[in-house]
Amino acid sequence: MPGSCAQGRPGEHKRATLRSFLHLFPMPYWTAFGSLRLILRSGLVWNLCKRHRDGNVRYAAHSHSNIGLIMIQRVLPYEGLLHEVVEHDGVLYIGGIVPEDTSLDMSGQANDVLGQLAQLLKRLGSDLANVLQVTIYMTNLKEKSEFNAAWKAHFAAAHLPARAAIGVADLGPGVKLEMTAIAARPPQA
Repeated sequence: MPGSCAQGRPGEHKRATLRSFLHLFPMPYWTAFGSLRLILRSGLVWNLCKRHRDGNVRYAAHSHSNIGLIMIQRVLPYEGLLHEVVEHDGVLYIGGIVPEDTSLDMSGQANDVLGQLAQLLKRLGSDLANVLQVTIYMTNLKEKSEFNAAWKAHFAAAHLPARAAIGVADLGPGVKLEMTAIAARPPQA
């Protein structure tokens, strides 16, 4: 048969396998659960979207190239735009946290955001001691000393994460800072 794998056409087997696989899932199934994501990395990998009893979506990857199992957990959807947290292999990637009360000064907003981070980590089975990296976006870098005072009150000296502070023009009305973080989730005993 012209163009078949038997004749050695590169990638034809993978494309044929993918086509037959995709026919198993009608288009409404993909849109109902977010997406059926295709990943090409060291061969063909496809992620099956599954909704679990806890309501979280997990992706299990299968491959012809023995990449193995990839588990991605997406937590706390926000207005259909993003997830507040994405977990992969025990690492929590935390999206932008902004202050709930934008009338506060930099010190108040910093304590608010760091408190939200601590509460979120607790809900996810981690804590501030497991934070690996933080990026802070500030509308006024001259207020960095006020932020640093709040920072020192929340993080123990032995567990300070890597950190970057970036000046930005605007984060929204009254918002002085936004913070993203990467943290580890310790294995459950």
